[in-house]
Amino acid sequence: MVVDGDTVAKGWFESENFPPKDWSVEGLNIPPQSWFRGGETTYITSMHEGKYCAQIWGGFSQQEEYLILPEFEKGLLSNAKNVKLSFFVTGDVSLCDYACVKVMVLLPGREKWAQAYKLDDARFGLDDYKWKEVELDLTNPEQFYKQETEE
Repeated sequence: MVVDGDTVAKGWFESENFPPKDWSVEGLNIPPQSWFRGGETTYITSMHEGKYCAQIWGGFSQQEEYLILPEFEKGLLSNAKNVKLSFFVTGDVSLCDYACVKVMVLLPGREKWAQAYKLDDARFGLDDYKWKEVELDLTNPEQFYKQETEE
């Protein structure tokens, strides 16, 4: 995540400590059906960067797994002129049959998370298991709450 040109959070998964410092994992399951630090597999034959990435395998039972960035200092995002979140994702065409990857935001004073991105918006196809970059403009996160009330 980059705020006004400064990197304020970076998911670097090379350390044996997972999740990264100040990040957290919450959910119903244990790895591999919850977030874990993983390397190359039969399907993921190369990493986008480094030797490891955050991985989660789709299960056939109920999954609700979260990889949570640290809470930012009060006012950092509300006073920002430009907030960008970018990440790389890879998977296969069946990913959304079993699990969906979403980016959720929670604003101070709000009791409910709002959806900023859902993998369904860019389903995988013939390029399965190739890394794709997702870039989100989070400068005005209130927009995601407004979208939910309009739908």
